[in-house]
Amino acid sequence: MVKKYYHFHSDGNLSAELFLTKADFVAALNRLAVCAASFPGVAIVTFTFEDTHVHFLLYCTEEEGKNFCDMFKRLTMIYISRTRGGKPSDLYIHFESEELGDESYRKNVAAYVVIQPTKDGKGIMPYDYPWSSAPLYFRGDKVIPVWCIDKNGEVQDPKCLRDMSYREKRRLLKTAVNMPDDWLFCNGIILPSNYVDVCRYEALFGTHNAYRAFQSWSADKDIIRKRALSKGVSLPDREMRAACKGTCRELFGADGIRSLNSIQRLEVARHLRRKYLISQKQLSRIVHVPFEELERYF
Repeated sequence: MVKKYYHFHSDGNLSAELFLTKADFVAALNRLAVCAASFPGVAIVTFTFEDTHVHFLLYCTEEEGKNFCDMFKRLTMIYISRTRGGKPSDLYIHFESEELGDESYRKNVAAYVVIQPTKDGKGIMPYDYPWSSAPLYFRGDKVIPVWCIDKNGEVQDPKCLRDMSYREKRRLLKTAVNMPDDWLFCNGIILPSNYVDVCRYEALFGTHNAYRAFQSWSADKDIIRKRALSKGVSLPDREMRAACKGTCRELFGADGIRSLNSIQRLEVARHLRRKYLISQKQLSRIVHVPFEELERYF
């Protein structure tokens, strides 16, 4: 299969407490390193971890990207179960994917991913945000990676994984996956520079000025518009319940959705989605079909 650019992102509304502490973010970086080592055919072009969700821009086949995200999701839920005494009942990680065929839109998404912390109101510039690959791009050779500065502001020298014992690696990575011996780590973090395809990311823009230009607010508008078309929008539930009732009557002569079987409910959902462009989460509530089931059909 042909490799393409894909934007994979999780839904923050379903995982409001994905990362609670610095330790959670550090562990997420190391899980990403494990996934990168496990899928050498997947190019990680850029990524960002936010409090409630994650963004990956990958160059791969769609199947590779989905398997990559499935592994990250599985490792994340194992970590959360182990550190919080069981999986929180209200936390569910769901990845959505978007193929980035248009070159200009691809640049918009690449810029959008790295500006997430600043855009969301954090008092930090992207190149200083440690839970992202943003510190890697268009930087000079003498810039000290943010991951190599400890909590006291002291610069620490990276070390090679080959210098660690097997037990130390297991304690750091919480996995038996074999990692490349020449990968560097510092302050308990497998450095993103080991596995992020910096050259591919920078090639998308070509110049520092183009990179700066695509970090403008206009990129946000384009992405929000396209994601609304693909993901759907939320309308008042009262309005959609009335529309659902009318659709049930029109299609099946029924007074409401609860009197319909599963196949009929899916048909109602399809009509509502096409007519009102509402999200699958809202459809799930309106037609009383589990979100996971709707996802299989839309």
